[in-house]
Amino acid sequence: MDREILYILHFLPFRKLHKIIEYKAKLKRVKVIYVNPKNTFKTCHRYMYVIQTESREFKSPKCGLFYNHNLNTSIKIDMP
Repeated sequence: MDREILYILHFLPFRKLHKIIEYKAKLKRVKVIYVNPKNTFKTCHRYMYVIQTESREFKSPKCGLFYNHNLNTSIKIDMP
């Protein structure tokens, strides 16, 4: 298959999910903000230091933070 078609098929369910979230948020008058996911998994939320990690734990060599990677990512995304 063509790469473009595979790309469209891969993101089709995400688009549908986005539309549902936007619809529900609009009903509740909640603003939806989209975040660029690039390096959110690898970036320290305190100093924005990017590390290379594939494990479930996140440890920043710069400041010594030790978090579950999901917690670190959610804190980073929540920052303004």
